[in-house]
Formats: sequence, C-alpha cells, structure tokens
Amino acid sequence: MLRPVPHSRPDAGIVARDRTSARPRPCALASSHCRTTALRTLAPLSEKGRRRIENRRMARASAPPGRSPIMEQMIEFCHKVFDQSAVAFAIARVHLDESGTSAVDFRYEYLNAAAGALTDQRPEDLLGRDAYSVWPEGDTSWLSRLYRVAYLGETLEFETVSDSYGRFLRTSMLPVDHGMCALLMHDVSEWVEPMCPSLENAEAGVLFYDMDSHLVQIPATTSGRFGLRRTYEGIVSFCEENFGAACVDDVRRQVVDFRDAGGSILYEGQLADGRWLRISLAHAGRPGMFAFGFVEDITRSKQLEEANARRMGIIDSLGRENYALYLADLAQNTMEPYRIRKSAPDTARYMLAESSHYQEGLETYIDTYVHPADRERVRAVLLMPHVRQQLKALGGEVSVTYRRILEDDTDYMQMRVLSLADGSDEVVMAARDVSAETREQMRQKALLQDALTLAQNASNAKSAFLANMSHDIRTPMNAITGFASIALGHMDETARVQDCLEKILASSSHLLNLINDILDMSRIESGKVEINEEPLSLRGLADELRDLFQGQAAERGLSLSIDFSAIHDDEVLGDPLRLSQILVNLIGNAVKFTEPGGAVAVRGWQRQGAPTGYGSYALSVKDTGRGMSPEFLDRIFEPFEREVPDNVPKVEGTGLGMPITKNLVDMMGGRIAITSAPGEGSEFVVELDLRLPDGASKHASTRHWSSRAVRRDPARFRGKRVLVADDDDLSREIMQAILQEQGLVVDAAEDGDAAVEMVAAAEPFTYDALLMDMHMPHLGGTEATRAIRALERDDVGALPIIAVTADAFEEDRRAAMAAGMTAHVSKPLDLPRLIALLDELL
Repeated sequence: MLRPVPHSRPDAGIVARDRTSARPRPCALASSHCRTTALRTLAPLSEKGRRRIENRRMARASAPPGRSPIMEQMIEFCHKVFDQSAVAFAIARVHLDESGTSAVDFRYEYLNAAAGALTDQRPEDLLGRDAYSVWPEGDTSWLSRLYRVAYLGETLEFETVSDSYGRFLRTSMLPVDHGMCALLMHDVSEWVEPMCPSLENAEAGVLFYDMDSHLVQIPATTSGRFGLRRTYEGIVSFCEENFGAACVDDVRRQVVDFRDAGGSILYEGQLADGRWLRISLAHAGRPGMFAFGFVEDITRSKQLEEANARRMGIIDSLGRENYALYLADLAQNTMEPYRIRKSAPDTARYMLAESSHYQEGLETYIDTYVHPADRERVRAVLLMPHVRQQLKALGGEVSVTYRRILEDDTDYMQMRVLSLADGSDEVVMAARDVSAETREQMRQKALLQDALTLAQNASNAKSAFLANMSHDIRTPMNAITGFASIALGHMDETARVQDCLEKILASSSHLLNLINDILDMSRIESGKVEINEEPLSLRGLADELRDLFQGQAAERGLSLSIDFSAIHDDEVLGDPLRLSQILVNLIGNAVKFTEPGGAVAVRGWQRQGAPTGYGSYALSVKDTGRGMSPEFLDRIFEPFEREVPDNVPKVEGTGLGMPITKNLVDMMGGRIAITSAPGEGSEFVVELDLRLPDGASKHASTRHWSSRAVRRDPARFRGKRVLVADDDDLSREIMQAILQEQGLVVDAAEDGDAAVEMVAAAEPFTYDALLMDMHMPHLGGTEATRAIRALERDDVGALPIIAVTADAFEEDRRAAMAAGMTAHVSKPLDLPRLIALLDELL
C-alpha cells in the first residue's frame, strides 16, 4: 500500500518494497502500490500485522448488519452489468472500530474480473474476506477515505500510483448503502498507449508523476527503450540516479516551483553510457491530479552542439597562435580567409590574391614563396589528393614546416590542416611563423647530440669500469678461495696455513676497499654523504696515518715521513672520518705508484689569512713516483679513470679514489691542487678552513685503529659475560670464537626476540655487554634495543649495547645511537677496533 507522504520536503518519495517477495500484497482497491501472485503463500506476520488483526476481530460487533434487500438487488445488478466489463469495479463493506468512529478494515461484497485482475486474483478468492487479513502490511491511509464515503456519504476521486504494476490509477469512491461503498478504477497509463508508436519514432517516451505520493512511473515501453527502472521515489531521485548527484540542487528547485507555483520541470542530463536525455513535466488538469511528461533522447542534438562548439574552439584556439586562418572545402576545391591578422606578412594575403581555389592558390604560393628544396615535400602534404589521404590516415590533422623565401632572409613557416569533423571535407588551414621555435629546436638538438655523446662516453667508461671491476673483484676472490683451498689441503703444515691465512686477509682487505670505493662514490653522487663537525687533533691524525702506512712503505722499500709540526692550532672541529679518508686516498696512491727506493713526504702547515674563528690549513702529499701526463691530469677527477702506462705492471684500483677525494674536499669547502709531470713525481695539496673549538670543546677526540693482528690477552676480560645476537650462523660463530679467545664468556641468541628474552630471564648485571646485529627476523636490533632498555631493571639503562652490522654509513651509526645503542661497529669486523672498544666499555 501507499504510505502517506509528508509534504515537509519537495519530491518526497516512498521507500520501494522488495519486488521479488512472494508475500500477497493489497489489491488495487486497497492500494495500487502492492499486489500478490499467490493468495496461499503467506509470509509470517509482523507484530504490527498481528495487532491489526486482533483489533479487527474486536471490531466485529460494530460492523454494519448484513445485506439489505436493496443491497442484494444492487449486487445482482452489478453481476449483470459489470461482470463482463473491462472497467474495474467493486463494492466493499467497511468495518469500524469499537468506538464506531474509525474504519479498521473492509470486505469485498462484489468484485468483477477486471478488478481482480489488478491483484492477479480471481474474484471468488477475495469475496467475503477482510482485505487486511489478506494483506496485513497494507497501507491504512485508504481506511479514512473508505470511512468518509461509506459512513459520511461523501464522493471521492483521486489518483494513485501502482509501483508494482507500472500503472497510474484514477480511483472513484461512491456511497451505495450505510457502511458500504462502490469503487471504480481507470488505468491512466492505457490512455497514452496509442501515443507510443509515434513517440518511438521521435525517440521519446512518457512518464507519470503522482502529485500525492511523489512517485515517478515509467511505462514499460519507455523503460525498455531508455534502460530506465519502472518506478522512482521522486523526480530528484530519478535525476540523481540517472544523471549523478551534481543535478540535485537544480532539480530540487524546479520541483519546489512545480509544486508550489504551478511551474514546469525541464532538465537535460547525461547517462553513464554517454547518452543524453531530456525530461519535461507539466501539470495535467486540476491540482492534485497526476503530472504527465516526456523523456526524450537528445544525444544527436547534443553531439551536434558539441561538434559545433569543438569546431569553433579549434578555430578560436588556432586564431590565437596563428597569424592567418583559411576555411577550405576539399570537395568543392574552395578556400576563403577566416581571420588574417594585421601583422601577417603579405605572403599570407597573396595565397588568395590570384585564385580562391584551394589547389591553384596553393600551387602558386608554393612556387613563389617556398624554398626550392622544400617544395616537393610541401606539395606532398598540402595538395590534393595527398592531403585527403593523410587527414584520413593521421586522425584529421596534418602539418608541414618549411622555409619561406624573403627578400634578404629565410624564415621558417608551419602550415597545419585540420578537419572540422570526422570524415568531413571541410578543413581549417592555419599558418604561423615558427622561426624562433625551429631555431631553438635546432639549438636543443645540438645540445642533445652533445649530451648523447657525453652519455655514450660515460656509458663506455662505465662499461670499461665494469670490465675492470669484474677483473679486480675476481682477482682477490680468486686469492681468497684459492688460498683457503690450499690451507684446507695442508692443515698439518702450520707455516703453510699461516701464509695462506695472511694472504686471505690481505686479499679480503683489498676486496673491501674496492666495495667501499664503489659505495662511497654512489652515495656522494646521490647526495647522501654529510660532513660532520667533531673535535679532532690534526697531530693525532698524523700519528694514525703513520701507524697505518709505515709498514706498507717499508715493505715496498720506500721512505715515509709525516710531519705536522708546523701546525700551531692542532685542535679543530671537523669530520675526522672524511678528513682521514682524503689523506688515506692520497697517501695510498703515493705509496702504490712510487717505485722501491723512492720517498713519500706528508706535511701539514698553517696558512695565513684565515677567517675569524677558523684556522687555514694546507696538507701536502708528495712522492717521487713516475708522475702523470697532462692529458690524464685533465680527467683525473672523473669517475672510473685510471692511467696505467704499458711499461708499468698493472696496479689495483677502481678509478674512484680521486673523484671521491675531490668531492669530499669540495663538500668541506676546500680546494685541491696537483703538480705532476711524467718521471718527476707528484704533489697533491689540500687547503681547508677548519673551525677552531671554543673553551667547552677544547679537547679533541680522535679515532685509533690498526690493521695489525689482534693480541690475545684472556686475562683482561676474565669474568666478563657478553651476549651476541645475530641471525647468521657463520657471523655468530666468528664472533663467539673471537670473543672467547679474548677471555670473554659468550652467550648467543639467534634473533632479537631471543636476545630480549635472555636478558629478561637473566639475573640483573649478568651481562656486561650486548653485541647486536641490526637486521634480524622477528625483531631487529633497533626494536630489540628499545625493548631491553624498557625492562624494569636497574642494569639495562647503562648496559653497553654495540651495533654490529653491515650498515656501515654515518646515518646508520646515528640511527643506532638514536635507538639507544652505545656504539656502532661495521662488518666486516675491524677486530682491533672491536677489542679496543670492548676494553674501553668493560
């Protein structure tokens, strides 16, 4: 049934019910909104329905008496007149409640076949039954109308919408006896059926709008033609569902005007499939009746509008960037000017001076003004039949750029031809001066060619680098695997095994240097290297460099001197790691490329003219080696470059040491100078301004490391217990063995979870230090450190936790410190540094 629809908002609608339900629905006489297909398939009653039935049982006593003789005659008359009628007709007896002032149900006393057909029922299945016992969920708004007619003697006429059947019904109620009324129904939708064939030819359909319920009803023919539902809960709902939410405000305003001011509704919208529909709605007769309207497919007219708008848009946009526009019809061989700027050259006007014909006008223009070398190319694009063929093949647009002959110069022109519509012979021709663009393109092309040459050179250099790296990496790897195999085959020969192990260590050190150089260069190029400022001692740095290279120089028969005595302000603020890296690269090269019997001298001195608060320093590395050619000096700082003369044995290296050195010096704000000549040695001088510390940071902190073998001293760590957490079995085994050789008691954890559990389970102060890998399954080193620091114990706050990881960069060290770790040591392990660190912490 139809529920009463409040008028508090425009276009209020009715909530649609499940059309697939097998529940019997009220007949058209009770409400044309619902009906059933099987009287016997009753769905379970709701509580509301049960209460209604109970109330109607209690109201039996107040029902009017049985049929009067006059009523019996009337029923008999109805059988004779209406049984075969196509008009739906019924007589109903209306039941009152206990107070006798309100209708609670009604019963069919007569029902012809046409009325029964509205409910898919036979009249005999409904006669004598209370309507709301058949349709307990039916709309009770009909009861007030039935009461007014049956007991107050009124005559009513109104329209209702049948949501289920796609019908608009006009219903008339007349009093026939006390407590009884007659109902006469007309299917309004049948009135417009004769219009449907003509509407179909016009690509249009009809729709109905119930002014009372606000339902929109779409006849089957219209629904099928346009792919619309049969019913909608209002005009706003119809438009929002089909055209999208953007239309709601506009349509709602029209609905308010339609309802309150008697206006009309007109809206055009686009469906999801791209079609355009127009809905128009006007009042049909007196107020309160249904409204009648049309649905029209206006896709073609919209397409024409869009095509025209697109055509004009093309012309207008071309007019802004081109000094001359011509409209041409290729089929008619005509051409006329559309827009020619005052600034256009005379040649633009000359194109039509002699002829308004497309072919002849262009032929004359090409022969007169187009450079001879470009004429055939222009003809092959612009003249018939070529232009038609190319427009079809290239999507409706072709263009050609050519040189135009001037009195004392040559410039560049572009002529474009565009179809105004697909498959159309109407075209627009646009001419513009592209001299500046063409010359810029030519310049850019030259630049691109230069860049391509540089890129190819760089690619060749990288290819050569990869080939060298393949050799340089495989060489130490070959030594490592080869000497390991030899050692395994001579385990009973101590001296032989020791020699193999020393060579394995030397080869692995060289391999590590190769990897570090490659990674450093990559990080510098990507901008990930940062320069830090820490207190350091330049003389202390000199001592470390002396310890590092003294043995290497002696092995090669070189004299090495390192003298920083001319430096007065020894303590500075700088990046000790990067400063050391610069000098290690320079001294390493000097030692590597100087022949036995030669000398390497490293000096440092303080220069004059430093800015306030800074010291100006010069660090020199000078050797008596073979020197470098001028050609190589020009490219010494380019990546992957190495100079290896034919008469010199091959040396190890990546060709990255000097680019790394130059980049680090630049990042520190310094400069590097080179003096060298073949056979005369080389000198590298690095000049830096380093900030002097204030009183609070007067004492420098320097780094101390050594490549010498680890000295075993079990006594110094006796009684100390450490926990090693590493998910790699080999790394864990190496660490345990090294630490146990130093006298430490070592426990091992396979991952971060196990490390946290072991610390938590141990007595406080059981462990003197933790060595933690950063990347482990389940719980990484960072998370495990935080979890251990969070334990509610007295010992974990000061417990030394050392990050032992392959993450070797400065940001990795800072991340470990931020997580609460005490120190950071990178893999492969620098064993002397690790032991020195443990010695300091324990």
